[in-house]
Amino acid sequence: MPLELLGGLLGLLLGVLFLLAMPFDVGFRLKKDDSFRLQLTVAWAYGLLSKELDRPSGKPKAKKAATKKSRHGQARDGKGNFRAAMAFMRSPGMSARLLRLVQDMWQQIRVRQLSLHLTVGLDDPAATGRLFGALAPALLLSDRLTRLDLQLEPDFSQPILQAEGGGQIRLIPITIIGIMVAFLLSPASWRALVVAVRAGRS
Repeated sequence: MPLELLGGLLGLLLGVLFLLAMPFDVGFRLKKDDSFRLQLTVAWAYGLLSKELDRPSGKPKAKKAATKKSRHGQARDGKGNFRAAMAFMRSPGMSARLLRLVQDMWQQIRVRQLSLHLTVGLDDPAATGRLFGALAPALLLSDRLTRLDLQLEPDFSQPILQAEGGGQIRLIPITIIGIMVAFLLSPASWRALVVAVRAGRS
Protein backbone atom coordinates (compact mmCIF):
# COMPACT_ATOMS: atom_id res chain seq x y z
CA MET A 1 0.00 0.00 0.00
CA PRO A 2 1.48 3.42 -0.98
CA LEU A 3 2.58 5.56 1.92
CA GLU A 4 0.40 8.44 0.71
CA LEU A 5 -2.73 6.28 0.81
CA LEU A 6 -1.80 4.86 4.19
CA GLY A 7 -1.17 8.36 5.52
CA GLY A 8 -4.52 9.53 4.14
CA LEU A 9 -6.41 6.66 5.75
CA LEU A 10 -4.62 7.25 9.05
CA GLY A 11 -5.46 10.95 8.90
CA LEU A 12 -9.10 10.16 8.14
CA LEU A 13 -9.27 7.72 11.06
CA LEU A 14 -7.71 10.25 13.42
CA GLY A 15 -10.13 12.90 12.19
CA VAL A 16 -13.16 10.67 12.83
CA LEU A 17 -11.85 9.78 16.29
CA PHE A 18 -11.30 13.46 17.04
CA LEU A 19 -14.88 14.32 16.01
CA LEU A 20 -16.29 11.43 18.06
CA ALA A 21 -14.30 12.64 21.07
CA MET A 22 -16.07 16.02 21.04
CA PRO A 23 -18.93 16.20 23.57
CA PHE A 24 -22.64 16.22 22.81
CA ASP A 25 -24.93 18.22 25.08
CA VAL A 26 -28.54 17.08 24.96
CA GLY A 27 -31.52 18.70 26.63
CA PHE A 28 -35.04 17.35 26.34
CA ARG A 29 -38.59 17.53 27.59
CA LEU A 30 -41.17 14.90 26.73
CA LYS A 31 -44.77 14.10 27.50
CA LYS A 32 -46.75 11.08 26.30
CA ASP A 33 -50.42 10.41 26.99
CA ASP A 34 -53.01 10.40 24.21
CA SER A 35 -50.52 12.33 22.12
CA PHE A 36 -46.77 12.77 22.13
CA ARG A 37 -44.63 15.90 22.47
CA LEU A 38 -40.85 16.06 22.46
CA GLN A 39 -38.66 19.15 22.70
CA LEU A 40 -35.01 18.42 22.03
CA THR A 41 -31.91 20.58 22.01
CA VAL A 42 -28.64 19.13 20.74
CA ALA A 43 -25.31 20.96 20.89
CA TRP A 44 -21.96 19.62 19.70
CA ALA A 45 -18.38 20.71 20.39
CA TYR A 46 -19.20 22.87 23.42
CA GLY A 47 -22.02 24.64 21.61
CA LEU A 48 -20.15 25.27 18.33
CA LEU A 49 -23.09 23.65 16.52
CA SER A 50 -26.58 23.42 17.98
CA LYS A 51 -30.03 22.42 16.84
CA GLU A 52 -33.45 22.68 18.43
CA LEU A 53 -36.13 20.17 17.54
CA ASP A 54 -39.74 20.40 18.60
CA ARG A 55 -42.32 17.78 17.77
CA PRO A 56 -45.67 19.30 18.72
CA SER A 57 -48.47 17.30 20.19
CA GLY A 58 -51.28 16.26 17.94
CA LYS A 59 -54.41 14.22 18.04
CA PRO A 60 -54.00 10.64 16.93
CA LYS A 61 -55.09 10.14 13.36
CA ALA A 62 -58.20 8.10 12.83
CA LYS A 63 -57.37 4.61 11.66
CA LYS A 64 -59.44 2.50 9.34
CA ALA A 65 -61.08 -0.52 10.86
CA ALA A 66 -58.69 -3.44 10.58
CA THR A 67 -59.88 -6.80 9.41
CA LYS A 68 -60.19 -9.66 11.86
CA LYS A 69 -57.31 -11.44 10.18
CA SER A 70 -54.99 -8.43 10.44
CA ARG A 71 -55.87 -7.95 14.11
CA HIS A 72 -54.99 -11.55 14.80
CA GLY A 73 -51.72 -11.09 12.94
CA GLN A 74 -50.80 -7.99 14.91
CA ALA A 75 -51.63 -9.71 18.19
CA ARG A 76 -49.54 -12.73 17.21
CA ASP A 77 -46.59 -10.52 16.22
CA GLY A 78 -46.90 -8.54 19.45
CA LYS A 79 -46.88 -11.70 21.56
CA GLY A 80 -43.89 -13.02 19.64
CA ASN A 81 -41.95 -9.80 20.19
CA PHE A 82 -42.83 -9.81 23.87
CA ARG A 83 -41.71 -13.43 24.28
CA ALA A 84 -38.45 -12.61 22.52
CA ALA A 85 -37.82 -9.56 24.73
CA MET A 86 -38.57 -11.49 27.92
CA ALA A 87 -36.37 -14.40 26.80
CA PHE A 88 -33.53 -11.98 26.08
CA MET A 89 -33.76 -10.35 29.51
CA ARG A 90 -34.11 -13.67 31.34
CA SER A 91 -31.20 -15.36 29.58
CA PRO A 92 -28.54 -16.60 32.06
CA GLY A 93 -26.16 -13.78 32.91
CA MET A 94 -28.13 -11.11 31.06
CA SER A 95 -29.52 -9.38 34.16
CA ALA A 96 -26.01 -8.86 35.51
CA ARG A 97 -24.76 -7.79 32.07
CA LEU A 98 -27.56 -5.24 31.70
CA LEU A 99 -26.82 -3.83 35.14
CA ARG A 100 -23.18 -3.50 34.19
CA LEU A 101 -24.17 -1.79 30.93
CA VAL A 102 -26.33 0.71 32.81
CA GLN A 103 -23.53 1.39 35.29
CA ASP A 104 -20.91 1.81 32.55
CA MET A 105 -23.17 4.13 30.54
CA TRP A 106 -24.08 6.14 33.62
CA GLN A 107 -20.43 6.66 34.50
CA GLN A 108 -19.81 8.17 31.06
CA ILE A 109 -22.81 10.50 31.11
CA ARG A 110 -22.64 13.81 32.93
CA VAL A 111 -26.16 14.47 34.13
CA ARG A 112 -27.28 17.91 35.18
CA GLN A 113 -30.94 16.91 35.49
CA LEU A 114 -32.77 13.74 34.54
CA SER A 115 -36.29 12.64 35.44
CA LEU A 116 -38.67 10.11 33.93
CA HIS A 117 -42.09 9.11 35.25
CA LEU A 118 -43.73 6.16 33.49
CA THR A 119 -47.07 4.39 33.77
CA VAL A 120 -47.15 1.13 31.81
CA GLY A 121 -49.83 -1.51 31.32
CA LEU A 122 -50.07 -4.39 28.85
CA ASP A 123 -53.08 -6.24 27.45
CA ASP A 124 -52.54 -9.08 29.93
CA PRO A 125 -52.17 -8.17 33.64
CA ALA A 126 -49.93 -11.21 34.09
CA ALA A 127 -47.66 -9.93 31.32
CA THR A 128 -47.52 -6.56 33.07
CA GLY A 129 -46.41 -8.30 36.26
CA ARG A 130 -43.72 -10.29 34.42
CA LEU A 131 -42.43 -7.14 32.74
CA PHE A 132 -42.04 -5.31 36.04
CA GLY A 133 -40.44 -8.37 37.58
CA ALA A 134 -37.84 -8.38 34.82
CA LEU A 135 -37.21 -4.63 35.30
CA ALA A 136 -36.92 -4.86 39.07
CA PRO A 137 -33.08 -5.05 39.14
CA ALA A 138 -32.78 -1.87 37.06
CA LEU A 139 -35.30 -0.09 39.29
CA LEU A 140 -33.35 -1.08 42.40
CA LEU A 141 -30.20 0.27 40.79
CA SER A 142 -31.87 3.57 39.93
CA ASP A 143 -32.75 4.11 43.59
CA ARG A 144 -29.02 4.30 44.36
CA LEU A 145 -28.35 6.88 41.64
CA THR A 146 -28.75 10.33 43.13
CA ARG A 147 -28.75 12.07 39.73
CA LEU A 148 -31.75 10.14 38.44
CA ASP A 149 -35.42 10.51 39.33
CA LEU A 150 -37.06 7.39 37.86
CA GLN A 151 -40.60 6.38 38.75
CA LEU A 152 -42.25 3.38 37.10
CA GLU A 153 -45.83 2.45 37.95
CA PRO A 154 -47.76 -0.58 36.66
CA ASP A 155 -51.37 -0.36 35.52
CA PHE A 156 -53.04 -3.77 35.59
CA SER A 157 -56.45 -2.49 34.45
CA GLN A 158 -55.71 -1.49 30.85
CA PRO A 159 -53.03 -1.30 28.15
CA ILE A 160 -51.46 2.10 28.60
CA LEU A 161 -48.24 4.03 28.20
CA GLN A 162 -47.88 7.42 29.81
CA ALA A 163 -44.58 9.22 30.23
CA GLU A 164 -43.34 12.60 31.38
CA GLY A 165 -39.76 13.66 31.90
CA GLY A 166 -36.88 15.86 30.99
CA GLY A 167 -33.19 16.35 31.47
CA GLN A 168 -29.87 17.81 30.46
CA ILE A 169 -26.94 15.49 29.79
CA ARG A 170 -23.48 15.53 28.22
CA LEU A 171 -21.86 12.51 26.61
CA ILE A 172 -18.77 11.65 24.58
CA PRO A 173 -19.81 9.58 21.53
CA ILE A 174 -16.61 7.53 21.31
CA THR A 175 -16.94 6.23 24.87
CA ILE A 176 -20.61 5.33 24.39
CA ILE A 177 -19.81 3.47 21.16
CA GLY A 178 -17.06 1.52 22.92
CA ILE A 179 -19.39 0.48 25.75
CA MET A 180 -22.14 -0.64 23.35
CA VAL A 181 -19.72 -2.61 21.18
CA ALA A 182 -18.34 -4.38 24.26
CA PHE A 183 -21.90 -5.19 25.37
CA LEU A 184 -23.00 -6.53 21.97
CA LEU A 185 -19.88 -8.67 21.59
CA SER A 186 -20.09 -10.18 25.06
CA PRO A 187 -20.89 -13.93 25.30
CA ALA A 188 -23.95 -13.18 27.46
CA SER A 189 -25.42 -10.97 24.73
CA TRP A 190 -24.84 -13.57 22.03
CA ARG A 191 -26.48 -16.29 24.13
CA ALA A 192 -29.43 -14.03 24.93
CA LEU A 193 -29.86 -13.12 21.25
CA VAL A 194 -30.04 -16.77 20.24
CA VAL A 195 -32.60 -17.49 22.97
CA ALA A 196 -34.67 -14.44 21.95
CA VAL A 197 -34.74 -15.46 18.27
CA ARG A 198 -35.91 -18.95 19.18
CA ALA A 199 -38.58 -17.61 21.53
CA GLY A 200 -39.86 -15.17 18.90
CA ARG A 201 -40.28 -17.98 16.36
CA SER A 202 -42.07 -20.33 18.74
